Amino acid sequence: MEPARGEEQETVLQMFSRHFHAHTFIPDQNGTHKTPKQLHRDSATEMYIWCRSRNYFRLWAYLWVNWYSPKEWALWARSTNEKEIPILKTTMIVESHWRKIKHDYLHRFNRPRLDLVVWVLLSRSIPDSVRNMQAILDREHRIAIASWRKAFKREWKAVTSRLNDSIPSSIQRYHTDASNFTCACPDFLRRRFAICKHILFCYEPIAVPDRRRFFQNVERRRTLPLWAHELLVLRPEYCRPSVATVFGDVQDDEDKGESDQTTMSEDEDEEDSDPTTMNEDEDIEDDSGEHANDRAEEAMDQFERDVQSAMVFFCEQRANGNKRFAEAFMSSVGPSISTFVKEVTAYRNQCTMSRTWEHYGEM
Repeated sequence: MEPARGEEQETVLQMFSRHFHAHTFIPDQNGTHKTPKQLHRDSATEMYIWCRSRNYFRLWAYLWVNWYSPKEWALWARSTNEKEIPILKTTMIVESHWRKIKHDYLHRFNRPRLDLVVWVLLSRSIPDSVRNMQAILDREHRIAIASWRKAFKREWKAVTSRLNDSIPSSIQRYHTDASNFTCACPDFLRRRFAICKHILFCYEPIAVPDRRRFFQNVERRRTLPLWAHELLVLRPEYCRPSVATVFGDVQDDEDKGESDQTTMSEDEDEEDSDPTTMNEDEDIEDDSGEHANDRAEEAMDQFERDVQSAMVFFCEQRANGNKRFAEAFMSSVGPSISTFVKEVTAYRNQCTMSRTWEHYGEM
């Protein structure tokens, strides 16, 4: 049997689980969001290299035919759907449905007749399911509650108990995006729910009186962000600046600067008409020069923040698969940036490049 050792069997299962949970929304260790084709190719290559290095050709033949071929890969890997992350697994919900019918409705019958099964489905199973589903949609928790909420509550508390002061040093290393609930740490992919200690550390603690309302009403999503609730509040140091807000601040600063300049010009006209305020005019001119320097520094700082915010927004849209926005952004801004980088690079090479005939005049 391949593999024979328990350690290698565990390694295969871990790789298989990691390949199953990989998705375009989740970055890898390098912070790269791969496409579905890249994820399939890299996963199959990793498993193939591992099997070949140990001469497990039978294991690879089984994995390729039943799991890693393009036809079979689309049936179980959740990365095939690049627009959302599926919540339910392949046959889990079907098996759970049949188990519920056998244990809750047909537990007194051994090999029942087909007409009895149909009658039980129509008269008992389906009405109960519809009533429970409606209660879940209406948030009537006394009638029915989603079965995953209890497990989510236990896992949330378990992860919260592991929070410590050493986590911030690893948040950047694992490319944690707390606003979207994605992280590249190994623990994130292994968990049933899209949470880890790096993500929860970025959020404000939920008050004890509000925890019941949070666990009963938190929304589980298939698209980014993967969790949504009004009590999920990011800490200020982990909040990303909004591009619209940044550009709005720039416009406000420009309007304020124009109004300041207008006021200063009016004051100068009034003071020029009065010859007794000559010394005050000189002081005002000195102050205006200092204010001009301050405004220039503020403008440069604001421009730097604008560029950084624009690149953050571009990376987010690219990771979400918004190719139209990425192409429009590159066509409008890309040529000028490319030209600027080429000119600066050429100038630096020209200044630092050693001369071939440097010592020619000394000969």
